[in-house]
Amino acid sequence: MIATGDRGVFEMSLKPEFLKVIRFLAVGAFNTLAGYLLFAAFYLGAKFSANLSNALSYLIMISIAFVLYERFVFGAGQKGRLRSGLLYLLSAGFAFLCNLAVLNGLLTAGMSPLIAQIGAMATYSIVFYLCNRLIVFR
Repeated sequence: MIATGDRGVFEMSLKPEFLKVIRFLAVGAFNTLAGYLLFAAFYLGAKFSANLSNALSYLIMISIAFVLYERFVFGAGQKGRLRSGLLYLLSAGFAFLCNLAVLNGLLTAGMSPLIAQIGAMATYSIVFYLCNRLIVFR
């Protein structure tokens, strides 16, 4: 039980939070697949460079993911869309920096890059979820 200032005491259920995590992961899976398909379309179809294809697919999908996270996972929050959008971008950047720190730490420790990336991806997902849950869509 957690005490609140205006409502007294209420019970916090883990089930709604668990479902929120599942929806977060589902949006992330969709975003990853769609981003990869966009990358392939830009790279193979439009004959753009790998870097340009990556940048374009990332820019498109991060925008779509914001809308999906807002609508299906966290709700709109009380900050307004522009402020939430800016916080979302900052959160994605922060989560990516955490990802890089873990990746490089594991590589320095001698771990295989393919295994190290799993730890880095997990770090990104956890940090990004917490930022979105506690800051962006609050």
